[in-house]
Amino acid sequence: MFEGISRFVAKRALLKGLKRRAPGSFVYRPENNYYVSEIIESGTERRIIVEDVCDGKIIGRLWNGDKFDDTTEASLDGIRISDVRITRFYGYLRYDYKDALDFWKYELTGIPIFQSAKERLSQSIYNVRFRFRDDRIRVLRKIVSLHLERARANNGLLHDPDELSVVSLASELYGNRIYTHPKREEFFALLRLTLDSLVSSGDLDGDKRGYKINGKALVTLSEYEQEERRHSDSVKQDRKLFWITAAIAAATAMQAYSAFLFG
Repeated sequence: MFEGISRFVAKRALLKGLKRRAPGSFVYRPENNYYVSEIIESGTERRIIVEDVCDGKIIGRLWNGDKFDDTTEASLDGIRISDVRITRFYGYLRYDYKDALDFWKYELTGIPIFQSAKERLSQSIYNVRFRFRDDRIRVLRKIVSLHLERARANNGLLHDPDELSVVSLASELYGNRIYTHPKREEFFALLRLTLDSLVSSGDLDGDKRGYKINGKALVTLSEYEQEERRHSDSVKQDRKLFWITAAIAAATAMQAYSAFLFG
């Protein structure tokens, strides 16, 4: 009896997954709602991507150690809950179900739908609040920080700067939500121009394939920080001068007022 129930649960999971079978290739989009169904055949341990279920047979492509290739068949009679592996792509989210029971637990409770709605709300808030900054110094500081972070995990004296792509830098600077921002292409173009300008000034080495930090970057940051300190000191001095002038003016006014009353 238990085997019959297990077979029924597994079969229904595969049939539901086949209703929205994923195409051979696709990109992550908000409208995605696909399933990739796989079984690990009991006894033989063969992995099969399921493409159809009919006449008591599972039809699909067999894993050859490198890819799912040759078309094959497997008996539906011996399938169990634990043989089923299903991956669901819902919006930008991915769910890997470890067996048919795990699949039904998530599907019947609607967890993917609620989590996708939460993700869309978070992305909308990010899109509204996000303000792109392509400040050269900020970008340069981030690249130096990444270099030092990686050097700590290696031998600092022998660690050479890693080549960083625009994609990895965008993630480090703005977070992964930048990739679903409606103006992401514009932001990426501005970031590329910022990086190219740092190459032109000698602070970075590289080109569009990747960028590396060099020693001049520290000189540029040091000079910038010195200018910032000078500016801060100047502001402080101007503020002190203002209050001193205001105090003298107030004292003069009080003296003049006293002379007017008692003079």
